[in-house]
Amino acid sequence: MDKRLKTGLIIGGVAVAGFIAYQIFKKDPDEGTPTTDPVADQQAYLNKVKELQKLIGTGVDGVIGPNTKKALAAAGYTGDVNAGNIDSVLSTVRSKISAASTDKARYAKGLQILTYLKNKPGSVKFTSDTTVNTYEKDAFGKYTKTRKTSNFKTGEIFKPLYMINASPGNTYGTGFRPGFMMFKIKPYLSSEIWIGPISSFSITVV
Repeated sequence: MDKRLKTGLIIGGVAVAGFIAYQIFKKDPDEGTPTTDPVADQQAYLNKVKELQKLIGTGVDGVIGPNTKKALAAAGYTGDVNAGNIDSVLSTVRSKISAASTDKARYAKGLQILTYLKNKPGSVKFTSDTTVNTYEKDAFGKYTKTRKTSNFKTGEIFKPLYMINASPGNTYGTGFRPGFMMFKIKPYLSSEIWIGPISSFSITVV
């Protein structure tokens, strides 16, 4: 076998293995597909607990265990967490986290948008005029900016096919600051594209 071909096959095999390992071992990243139907109450609660765990920087498993309670206490909340008060707890913790810095406030808003769209159908609306870049995404989740941009006016609405929120520990190869989001969309009479970075402060859900 030609040496260059053999080397190429080896590299290709390593790349595929790496991609498969990434898919298997990645742990609830800050991304997801918006739901097309409202999810069941238990799944909605699970998604909200995971959002809470990401906010306080503890393991993300959807279970309010000792580690989560300890992290909640460090964040300034010492009460119980259950399906009846999870929204109130999230609101309290978001406020405390957001007060720490602009990056944390933006990140918290991005998580809130993700959780909302994972739990019930919705769209994203711009709250200010925004110009965004268009990106291409490779098999490993890294984004490469193209030369194209898209302009959105205040009040303009789009329905995302996929959404990503840059976190303090994972910028998905973009270098974005926490809370800057990427969305996959399909413009009218056009193919699917990725747009961003979009500050969670400049959008809301409807």
